[in-house]
Amino acid sequence: MAGRQAATSIRWPDGRAGLPAGGKPALHVVAGVTMAAWLLLVGAGAQAQAIPGLTARSTPEKQAKPTSDQPAPDAAANLDGLRTRLVSERKLLAVLDGPNGLAAGAPPGTDERALKQRHIRITFLVSTLVQHMADLEKLGETQKRRAAAEKELQAWTGLAEKPPYSILLADRLRADRLAASTELEGLRGREELLRQTADDYRERLKQARQQLRQTTEKAERARSEADQVQLAWQRENAGLWVRLMETALGHQETLRQLIEADIAIAQLGLDLAQRKLEQVLADVRFNEADIAQVRAALTIERDALLAETDRMAHEYPRLHEAARAAREASDALRAGGGRKGETQAEYLARIGRLEQDLELKQARLDLAGVHSEHLRDVLALIRTRGVLWEARYEGHSKQDGRSRQLARETAEKMQAYLSAQKRQLEQIRKSAGNRVSEIESRMENGGLPGRNSHLRELQKIYGEHLGAIQRTLTVLEVNLNLAQQMLVEFGGDSGSQRSWAERRADWEAVAAGYTAAFWNFELIAVEDTIEVDGKQVVGTRSVTIGKVLVALLLLVAGYVLALLAARFLARMLVRYFGWQPAHAGILRSWVLAVELMLLVAIVMFWVKIPLTVFAFLGGAVAIGLGFGMQTMMKNLISGLMVLGERPFRIGDMVEVGGIRGNVTNIGLRASTITDVNGIETIIPNSTFIEQNLTNWTYTSGRVRFNVKVGVAYGSPVRTVTQLLEEIAGRHGKVLKNPPPEVLFEDFGNDALVFSLYYWLDVRSGTPARQVASDLRAMIEAGFSAQGIAIPYPQRDVHLDATNPVPVRVVQVEEAPPSPPPPLP
Repeated sequence: MAGRQAATSIRWPDGRAGLPAGGKPALHVVAGVTMAAWLLLVGAGAQAQAIPGLTARSTPEKQAKPTSDQPAPDAAANLDGLRTRLVSERKLLAVLDGPNGLAAGAPPGTDERALKQRHIRITFLVSTLVQHMADLEKLGETQKRRAAAEKELQAWTGLAEKPPYSILLADRLRADRLAASTELEGLRGREELLRQTADDYRERLKQARQQLRQTTEKAERARSEADQVQLAWQRENAGLWVRLMETALGHQETLRQLIEADIAIAQLGLDLAQRKLEQVLADVRFNEADIAQVRAALTIERDALLAETDRMAHEYPRLHEAARAAREASDALRAGGGRKGETQAEYLARIGRLEQDLELKQARLDLAGVHSEHLRDVLALIRTRGVLWEARYEGHSKQDGRSRQLARETAEKMQAYLSAQKRQLEQIRKSAGNRVSEIESRMENGGLPGRNSHLRELQKIYGEHLGAIQRTLTVLEVNLNLAQQMLVEFGGDSGSQRSWAERRADWEAVAAGYTAAFWNFELIAVEDTIEVDGKQVVGTRSVTIGKVLVALLLLVAGYVLALLAARFLARMLVRYFGWQPAHAGILRSWVLAVELMLLVAIVMFWVKIPLTVFAFLGGAVAIGLGFGMQTMMKNLISGLMVLGERPFRIGDMVEVGGIRGNVTNIGLRASTITDVNGIETIIPNSTFIEQNLTNWTYTSGRVRFNVKVGVAYGSPVRTVTQLLEEIAGRHGKVLKNPPPEVLFEDFGNDALVFSLYYWLDVRSGTPARQVASDLRAMIEAGFSAQGIAIPYPQRDVHLDATNPVPVRVVQVEEAPPSPPPPLP
């Protein structure tokens, strides 16, 4: 029974319970390292004397077990040898555990510390033998599992499922591969730790054997009986130390073999998982059934979290009320003082209990709030996982560059966000761990059972807080692994393994993504009335670069079509309705203006850009534009009035603002007048409305002109009149109806003044100045033929000669020369 109990646990030299014998190799490694530390402690300063009757049956040299550099014997034979040694060492331990057994075989006067060290060594030797035997049995089982794993790997020919394989199966195999890889890495780290421990044991064994040889040589040279007894005691302790180190080193060798077998098993599992994953990845699909399964799982998880959140929401008011009541009770006790007959110590004890109760209830309240917050975080992480899965499904199902690009961008954003959240949660976990450590320190220094009970309850509460944080971290890790896997699948981490076509598709997707981002870039958001479910709602609309470009494209295309339509209408009016081209041109301009206004309104409505977008110009700019547009709008309205009232037409001779000429163009904002010198003057239309306008050809093209001429005094007036009428009648451009008219207008200073009035049709293009010049030439020739003189201006000068005119000669004196300028 004692042997069976020893086989299941180790009792360390300080009395602590050890690890179970059937535990994992990782636990044995820790046990071996801890045992090494204790061996270093108990081996320091060992002094031994020979104690007859307590010496082992064989010398330590003969019972030395194989080290790690020696071939291991058969496991069964090794077990038999260990059992034999265990019986011998237990007998020795039984003697020491008996009445007054601690000093059994020791020389009189031996230090109690040396006696206790011997007892610890033998106890630890027994425990090591028991653990070694258990590990040998474990080694046999592990070797069987290794052989089975090798056979499984050799016999594996493929998965039972038929391709194409589900992406969920690929994810499970990735998880298996990751678990096997993590286990393998941990086992190799433990193997390195065992190697270092074994090296230390060899060095200790070498020193122990050297000490045993030196003690033996001293015992051989001893002469007195007292020296021989003392050296025999030292030699026995040195032999015990050698046996303990040999036993520990043999155990380390078994642990090394056990670790090697576990490493081999883990490597075989990793190889098998890798082969399965490679087969699945050769033909993997993400279909609708897979995403439906994922959605269902996420829904179940979300519903469970919502139910837990609802429960916490109902629990929180109760905890809040309990904390409030505890606070009020504490405050009331402090305000009311102690009870009648109550001592100060009892009063302080009651306050202490209430304070502890308040602290616990407040901690539970805080935990409920923190737990609710973490539940909300987990719900947000579940939604984030749903977004990742949907993006992953889109990237796999559509198989186009744009979908892959969107999936990769989603994974990159989520990875950055989750990594930052993970760092934050780790800081929170660290703070919560520090809080738990603080409570443990208070428990160690408390000393009072009631106080420790209170602190244990607090420790439990903050432990639950740590559990909530760890739960959130676990869910976050799942999301982070999913985002990293998406980066691998969509080119985030393994771009060198992708084909040229996939890279080109990704480049196209990147270009399309940047183009879409540029196209959808919001320039401004403006308010607009939006119809939602038949109701008018005031909302905002985005004015994006894409909308602006589409609007410009439509405006250009619409302008071209409007221009063609206006020109077509003008041609139709001229061809079929007999309109003048100039009049048709004016109508074309106005039709084009109306078309452009309608085009702008239609385009803005089509691309969903409200007209209120122009309000972004601001008050000051709007006022400036208002003043600037005032004149233009005035001219446009004046143009409409000119077009409607028609005070002049193309070709009319008008005079306005001191400018006379023929109208050559009537525009929307201004009209053009060309004078006799060919100078074109652009006059705003408002000028024709605001100022006096003279239209020489408003109703008729006939205009009267006149030529004035003077004849010498004494010339026959009637002859001159008849001659001027004849000359005007002979000119071909002068109208006969109404006939020319000659008037004797004045008696001038030098001549008799006559005026010849005649009519011309200026609409026909008759040049008035040329006709006037012709008439003057004809008048001069006619007067010369008739002997009628055209006098030049004359002046009569009369001198008063009644008094003589005095004449004097005056000498003008010359002015003296000016002095030269001074020298500088």
